Amino acid sequence: MKIRFGKVAVFFAVCLIGLTGAARSDEILRLSFTVNGAAEAKAFTKNDLQRLPQVEVATGNDYVDGTPVFEGPLLRDVVALAGIGNPATIRLVAVNDYSVTMPFEDALTYDVILAMTQDSKALSRRSKGPIWVIYPMSAHEELQEPSYNARLVWQLVEIELLE
Repeated sequence: MKIRFGKVAVFFAVCLIGLTGAARSDEILRLSFTVNGAAEAKAFTKNDLQRLPQVEVATGNDYVDGTPVFEGPLLRDVVALAGIGNPATIRLVAVNDYSVTMPFEDALTYDVILAMTQDSKALSRRSKGPIWVIYPMSAHEELQEPSYNARLVWQLVEIELLE
């Protein structure tokens, strides 16, 4: 009897772990920051991000052909959800741990979006999604510099507010 109870307890523990993991599997983006010396984070699901105002950006870049139309929330709107004001810099982190630091001023000057669709199709992991940082490069000659291509982080999973 004790063995059966042990197996049942293990079964329920595995189910609980599975349910907890399922809830976390909905998270596609983490916004991390520090408030009064304490680390904080906000997690976002795809639905959370889709509830924000969506912006279309028709632009080319070094990784696409032509001028596709990308759609997603503005980076500055997502960062504003931290409720701590505008940071000087942020770090964009991809699923493979690639990261780049960018001045947040870029997000205030340009309509930088967290694209979740390209030409009305959801971005998958294979197509640089589910989130791809997109600058409106075609609309601004100054964004043609190679340093901006490095900021087109695909498979974005975290935004760290640094300063």
